[in-house]
This record gives sequence, C-alpha cells and structure tokens, in this order.
Amino acid sequence: MKNIDLKNKVISLYKEGLSGLKIKEQIDGYSLARIYQILRSEKITRSFSESDKLKFINRYPNVTKELLYDLYIIKQLTIPKIASEIKVRKDITRRLLLLYNITLRTTKEHLAIPKHRQTLKDAISKVANTTKFRLMVSKNSKKMWSDRNYKIPYKQLEIMNTKEYKIKMRKIMLDRHRSEWHDKIKPLISNGLYKLWSENQQYRDKILSKLREMREKSYEQLHEWRESIKDHVEAGTYSQFRENLIKSTKMETRMSFCISKQQVILYNLLKNLDINFIPEYNIGHYLFDCFLPDYNILIEVNGDYWHNQPKTIRNDKAKSTYIEKYFPQYQLKYLWEHEFKCINRISDLLQYWTNKGQTIDFKFNDINAREIDYLSTKFFLEKFHYISKIGNNSIKLGFELNDKLIGVITYGHIVRNETATRLNLNSNQILELSRLCIHPAYQKKNFASWMISKSIGFVKTHPNIKLLVSFADTTFNHSGTIYKASNWTLDGVVKPSYWYVDKDGYVMHKKTLWDHAMSLKLSEKVFAEKYGYTKINGKEKLRFIYHLD
Repeated sequence: MKNIDLKNKVISLYKEGLSGLKIKEQIDGYSLARIYQILRSEKITRSFSESDKLKFINRYPNVTKELLYDLYIIKQLTIPKIASEIKVRKDITRRLLLLYNITLRTTKEHLAIPKHRQTLKDAISKVANTTKFRLMVSKNSKKMWSDRNYKIPYKQLEIMNTKEYKIKMRKIMLDRHRSEWHDKIKPLISNGLYKLWSENQQYRDKILSKLREMREKSYEQLHEWRESIKDHVEAGTYSQFRENLIKSTKMETRMSFCISKQQVILYNLLKNLDINFIPEYNIGHYLFDCFLPDYNILIEVNGDYWHNQPKTIRNDKAKSTYIEKYFPQYQLKYLWEHEFKCINRISDLLQYWTNKGQTIDFKFNDINAREIDYLSTKFFLEKFHYISKIGNNSIKLGFELNDKLIGVITYGHIVRNETATRLNLNSNQILELSRLCIHPAYQKKNFASWMISKSIGFVKTHPNIKLLVSFADTTFNHSGTIYKASNWTLDGVVKPSYWYVDKDGYVMHKKTLWDHAMSLKLSEKVFAEKYGYTKINGKEKLRFIYHLD
C-alpha cells in the first residue's frame, strides 16, 4: 500500500510541473531512475505550454523532431547516447522527446531490443564478477539474515540452525566424498541396473516400448506442425497465424517455436518455382528450416544477429559437422537475413542449387585471380560448396569476372602429419588444398584445373612451402580428374570410415555402439542387429600431391 501511495504521489507531482530532481527531493527512498521508470511504465507525459515549446526550439535549433525520431525510433539509441550525439544534457534530451510527442520506451520495451538487452547483460556480468560487488552482497546478506523479523517466515531456518541438523548434514557431506561411497554403493547401483536390463526381457521391452511411443508421438506432432505451416503459407494466412502464436507463447520460447518471416518468404519462393519442399525437417537430433527431397538439399535461414553469437555459432558448426560426417548424401546450404532484402538473389540461388538456372559462358583470359578476405570466402562457400564450411584457410584465393566472385580456392596447414613424416618433411612445409568451389552459373569445362594451376603460382610466393596435398572424396563421386589434369600425382588411398544409424535417423558413433555392446557382453555386429542399427560405410578418399621444387 505504501508503494502505491508513493507511486501516485510521483505521478501527481510530475503532472503539477515538477521535474524529476524536484520530485526526488520531496520523496525519500526513490532514485531519479526509479521515478522516470514509474513515469515511463504508466506512459505519463507532460503537456507543454506554447511558451515552453518556443523556448526549447529557440535554445536548441539544431535538434529537430526528425533528428530525434531517427535516433530514438529508427536507430533505437538510448537517451544517454542521443544526449552525447546532440551534445545536450540527458534530462533536456528527455524533455525534447516529450516536447515532440515521441513516446518513451518502457523498460520492457527497451530490453526487448537485442542490443540493449546484451549491453545490460554485459554490464551486470562485469559488475557481478568484481570482488567489491561480491563483498557488498555478502555484507548485505549477513545484515539482512541477522534481522529476526526477516527470518521468521522461513521456518526451516530454525531447524537448520540446530546442532543436530548441522552434525547430520556434515556427516552426509563427508560420506559423499569418501572412497567408500564410490567403491561400494555406486557399483551396486550399476550392477543392479545391468542385471535388470540384461536378464529381464520384460523390463527391457517395457522401456523400449515407452521410448518408441514417445518418439512416435513427437514425430506425429511434428508432422501436424509441418502440415499446418504449409496450409497457412498456401492460404496466405501465415502472418496472422504467427502473430496469434507469438501472443500465446512465452517470450523465451518464441524464437525457437515460430518460423521467421524470412522462412515464409523462402517457402513462397519455392512454391512459385514449383520446387517440392518440407518445412521444419528433422534429421536425428537436429531440426532444419527446409528440406528439398528431390535434390537432397537442406536449407538453414540464419538471422544476422543471433547466428553471430558465440553459442549459436558453436551449435551451427555442430549441426554442419553432423550432416557432413553422417549424412554426406545431403548438401547443407545457408541463407542470411540480409540477403532477403534482394528477393531476386534468393530466387537465383534456389534455381542454381536445383539446376534450374542458366549457365554463363566466359573466357579464362577475362578472369582476375587475387587473394580475398575471410568473410568473402566464408559467404561464398556457404552458398555454393557441398560442405558449406570454410575449413583451413591460410591462403584464400578468389577468381572474379567483371568484379563478381565466381570461384574460390583455399589452402591450409595439414591436420595430420602422416604425409609429412612419410616424405621426410616438416608439417609447416606442406599445405592442403582444402576447398575448391565454383559458382553454379559459371561451370565450364577445365575451369577447375585452370583455377588450380593459377593458385599454384600464388602458393609459390611462399618459399617455405615444398608440397601441396589434396583429397578427392569418392563418397561425393569425386575421382580426382581435376588434379590429374593439373599434373598432380596420386599418392595413395585413405581407408573409409563407418558409423551406425537407427530407423529414425539417429546416428551412433561406432565407438559408442562398441562400448554399449561390451557392457552387455555382445559383439558389435550382434548388438547392431539386435537393436536395429544399420552400418553405414563411407567411401575411400584419394590422396593427391604436387611437388613445388
């Protein structure tokens, strides 16, 4: 009740014409920030007299309504940043915004803007990790808990402060860390579960049945979700459907629960191009924005802000590695939020990926080869390379036609030292041709081998490099023709690897499956057959080398 009275008093004084500082002087316990927070949350604005308006306009002639609108609404700057930009005090900046009838953001609206939310998180983290802050929190906490009136609601504290309880908890904590607990109790639990699983067929069938039911139910829900998305996109009602969904969903789950506007644009383009697609397609543990089943292409639509955050970058790399390693028959392609500003570009890319675009003829003499930067290389490979990752990239070469990038080659240091050891070289004397990629519209006979020959000239400017190595992955039907045409030598064959996949597409690494098989005293083959895992064999890789001496 006291807080409500103070809140009403703040609003009343502000409407009477008092400034925030004057209100602070009259009300003890309220900071200036708290006063303005109350006014913003209640959307309280003060009406200015004509004389006040003229006074401010004459005093700050360069601060126009258009300028403030651009800085506060369009660029979404904070009031302190705007004050610094227009070289005016913060309280005057606030008054100018109100004078021009620009509604101030509430705290909730302010924190809904990603960059401001991240700034606040960084500031809190910076302060919270200081020794001074921790000591202050500790001091305040001790002071607060020493107050009997504060402790009364927590009845458990009376129990926790008894001598018997403290002795009991001390004994439990000590026992938890003693070797006796690890040596006796833990093996009994493991052996008990092992005995139940291996000897009780009924128990095992019950558990597996429940897991299958849960998985089937989740797939049914996912199928219904996909169909509803398709129906709304085709009917042109997806915008309203998405808006209603957002309103009924908690803030923290909105991003993962709804498809983006860019995805809707993508789905409409695919429909217009008569390309069959499946939205929200899952493979194993991962969900992909779109799948083109006729071309084995997976498409991810990445937001410029969220997909450049460290955690999201790690997740994207894990997803890409999962597809590259266990499902090499699929190509993973990326579309970025800023690219949707040009719809024709997205349409062209989709046509190139699905071989519906036209190829462009050109002469090799018109191609300009030069070293390019990391981002240009990264974006090009994400669009057109079947692996879609930049890989090792000590040297990045671009091939341009009329200032347009149409091909990329990257060289990087080798990961394994077998080749260097076998040929009596140091690892820093060898570079691996890690990526070669050509724009789909500029595919031309002998262009790839011509690019390799040109790139060797660039590599020769590095005098320490003695040998180039590259691999042709037969899993992707690469036989090394371009290397042979460029006078590379076949140096050997790298043995293929394998992994396991169950009927639902979930991948199990061969070592993981072997561990499970050993725990049940079964062979790897018997375990795979018994629990429905299929062995997937990759194909061999051909190793080619090129001597620079």
